[in-house]
Amino acid sequence: MTRATAIILSAGSGERCGLTYNKVFYSPYLYGASAEALCDTTALRTSVLGVAMTAFLNADAVDKVVMVAAGSDLSVAETYANYYSSAFQKDVIVVEGGATRTESVRRGLTAVDSDCETVCVHDGARPYIDSDTISDLISQTIRYGSAVPIQLCPDSVYNISESQMEDRSVLRMVSTPQCFASRLLTEAYSRSQGDYPDDSSLVADVTGTKLHYAPIDIRNTKVTYPCDITDFAYYVTARQGIFDRPTRCNMRAVSHCGIGYDVHRLTEGRPLMLAGVRIPYELGLLGHSDADVVLHAIADAMLSAVGERDIGYHFPDNDDAYLGMAGAVLISAVLDILDSHQYHVVNVAATIVTQAPKLSPYIETMRASVAHLLNIPIDNVGLAATTSEGLGITDGNRAIACMATATVEQKEPQRG
Repeated sequence: MTRATAIILSAGSGERCGLTYNKVFYSPYLYGASAEALCDTTALRTSVLGVAMTAFLNADAVDKVVMVAAGSDLSVAETYANYYSSAFQKDVIVVEGGATRTESVRRGLTAVDSDCETVCVHDGARPYIDSDTISDLISQTIRYGSAVPIQLCPDSVYNISESQMEDRSVLRMVSTPQCFASRLLTEAYSRSQGDYPDDSSLVADVTGTKLHYAPIDIRNTKVTYPCDITDFAYYVTARQGIFDRPTRCNMRAVSHCGIGYDVHRLTEGRPLMLAGVRIPYELGLLGHSDADVVLHAIADAMLSAVGERDIGYHFPDNDDAYLGMAGAVLISAVLDILDSHQYHVVNVAATIVTQAPKLSPYIETMRASVAHLLNIPIDNVGLAATTSEGLGITDGNRAIACMATATVEQKEPQRG
């Protein structure tokens, strides 16, 4: 016996979202709109549809998922079905949708097993549903014969046809998944004529059944406009794990952190360059380049964040091409390396360790210099200076050291 089947409607488009492909396939990790890009494993896991499907497949009572897809999306939908069926060891099948929502649900019902107890109809463009809410709605359906999720209306509602404000205390927002006893929903659709905006209105109109409306207290908005795409991207990238089964499905990280360290000996006859700023002092740092320990440490931090080797490898001190190389030039070259990995730097922090000179008067100037060189807001640059309390290599005014961290993120995907 099939306890519950989810029909996930995915036959929409991306026109109002400003996309050239079906919005349910959108993922913040998606590059391009080709079938190959849409079927990338990371995109499958983190798309609008993928996140919604995960919630249903993680609900214990759901034994089967029926994806209703547009004819032009069938090959991509089949890839989703194969992937999720394998990942969760549950039945996931694809049915071609119709010209309207009502027809798409009707076609989806043909794939529901005859012994199924409960059918949940869900809009594939609602990714914020969770498995606990799904399980609760199914339990209420078993008890009442239906469970239609509703929420309070938080905004004022103006009726333009009547030119008046509505009393929102008596209004409720209806969303999905709308759950029904399988026989009730199947009968209603077999008898229905015309199109309906949702399943609850069809079932109530055709059968006269009094439905059970179930309040839910989760965000359950539908991805419809460009701002919704942005919200979803933030939602996905902020989650600590898309799947409850991480051994099967691990999400690729959107950001990486790196650590860098550099130290140079103080000597006479050299300018003291720190963070691209010339600091007034009688000593400077000895090195093949300008020996800017701050920019060098930051450069190493950025390189390590993308798995590259350090600046000594990329700019060896036995190569005269880099003799006297300014830290600003080195930073520019490292940013090019990040760009080749499709990453950009978003945040850096550095701590300078020195006995002298006192750097507090120059901290803000150095922060501004780093922000300018990296093309990031100054608020994303942390810079501090400390001493070694008379210990270590910087004792006795022998050297200046710097430790740095960098956070890099993948560049915004180019969609087309």
